[in-house]
Amino acid sequence: MQEYLATITGLADDGRGVARLDGRVCFVSGALPGQTVAVRIVRDRKRFAEAACLRVIGDMPDAVAPLCPHEAECGGCPLQRMPYARQLEWKTRLVRDAFGRIGGLREAPVREALASPRLDGFRNKMEFAFGAGEDGKLVLGLRRRASRGIVDVTSCALLPEPGMDMLEAVRQLARASGLPPYAWPEGGRGSRAGSPAPGGVWRFAVLRQGRDAAGRPGWWLLLITSRVDTAARRTVRRLGEVLLERFPGMLLGVVHDIRDADDALAQGDRRVLELGPCGAVMRQDLDGLPLVLDAASFFQVNTEAASLLCREVVAAAALESGSAPPRWRDASGPVLWDLYCGSGAPGLALAGRCSRVLGVEYDAAAVRRATDNARALGFAHCRYEAGDAEAVLKRLAGRGALPAPDVVLIDPPRAGMGAGVTAYVIGARPRRIVYVSCNPATLARDAGRLCAAGWRLRRVQPVDLFPHTPHVECVALLELDG
Repeated sequence: MQEYLATITGLADDGRGVARLDGRVCFVSGALPGQTVAVRIVRDRKRFAEAACLRVIGDMPDAVAPLCPHEAECGGCPLQRMPYARQLEWKTRLVRDAFGRIGGLREAPVREALASPRLDGFRNKMEFAFGAGEDGKLVLGLRRRASRGIVDVTSCALLPEPGMDMLEAVRQLARASGLPPYAWPEGGRGSRAGSPAPGGVWRFAVLRQGRDAAGRPGWWLLLITSRVDTAARRTVRRLGEVLLERFPGMLLGVVHDIRDADDALAQGDRRVLELGPCGAVMRQDLDGLPLVLDAASFFQVNTEAASLLCREVVAAAALESGSAPPRWRDASGPVLWDLYCGSGAPGLALAGRCSRVLGVEYDAAAVRRATDNARALGFAHCRYEAGDAEAVLKRLAGRGALPAPDVVLIDPPRAGMGAGVTAYVIGARPRRIVYVSCNPATLARDAGRLCAAGWRLRRVQPVDLFPHTPHVECVALLELDG
């Protein structure tokens, strides 16, 4: 197979290096800006090529030592050899590029990315996948770079202590259980037509750090398996009981969820078991706001950086009345739509300054958590609806029960707002839109549509919740012109 020499001059939003070969753009897995590398083409397209880095010929002049012994094979932290200041520079650049290239907003007011308060040991949640090694032995770890394979990790700089001790205990007990690991379908999108079902039992072990009801720190373990019989359920239960005995006062809950679909999502369809003093109930604090969650609930994985993000949301919404109170649509105070609200955060950080809050979230379990969290905080004026966002807005509008918003907070999945939701937001004409996004591309697309409909993009603040990766969160503020 022919090798090429490539000089990496850029960074793609998925962490691959960008070079030019024979006048075409080439995306190189495992390479970083400033490196000269030997590459092999793995996919040849008409307008671009994709390649794998075989070896580094010349490194970045300011390269730093990797944090992790698995850096060369694990796909989790592709930027860790890049100095952190340069990581932030590239993340800011990626956001600016997305707004110009996708949103048509070339003069977008993108600020410099805010740094994560911590660069290691910062994750409150990590998902580890089970699989089979080359020798057929069960492995438990993280995805191999550019592959569905799994690195049997023995160390991770992102996981606080004693997370790795717990992971090793899970690995050894799962190996001794006799239950086979799940055989992941190629590409992670399900079995191809005519191919055998993946089969296997163990899918994921998810470690989460949080607090109990009294505020004491601890850990939760979520075990996700395929559908299993009664004997296998007893085996999983026994594994959980052993772990609780081995880590007393530290491991506060063990949960067993089942997933039927042949895919690579670390999300259960139904619950089988809750063990331990706290079961599946945990607490996370967001910038001083206590939130009760389920062990499977979504919450930002970097707690300290998530608090920075929350402060940016509050500042962007700017609901303080000041010396000249704005003319809210409700005389008693602003009305907030909180779309894709999850378990209530960060919208609940704004609720105390609002007269009404309407939260919309697809996941019914998250809506129940949001309702409970609002009640615990004394916010009787918060109402949460479960379902597809467009369908919920349409249903409420049809009943005349859709309040006119002063501010809309949007925190959608990576795909961004659907066209129907965008139409409802535009039709509602809120004074401010605060858009939180984990995907600069769809944020830029949606911001472009909103600007074309009469809003002005006031600022975009990237916040680094994921050091050593190309991922970046953003908070964008749009204000209605006139």
